[in-house]
Amino acid sequence: MSETTNRLKFQEAYLKHLKACIVEMPQTYAYPVTDAEKVSARMFAALDTGSASVDSHAFKRTCKELGIKHTRKEILEYWKG
Repeated sequence: MSETTNRLKFQEAYLKHLKACIVEMPQTYAYPVTDAEKVSARMFAALDTGSASVDSHAFKRTCKELGIKHTRKEILEYWKG
């Protein structure tokens, strides 16, 4: 897969898991589901600059679904294909 395809696949899976986490864990995810796309976009911008933490439940679930470790390095390598 190309970098674009892997990145989009990751982003779609992350958004799905982020929305689920917001509903399941409102004490941890203190914003409405309607903000999930904005939050997701900010997280991916932060990943690109190296300032994002990937220790959230949403990142962990996404990485598990895709069969990769939940580290910034693994995520970026996955994006490259």
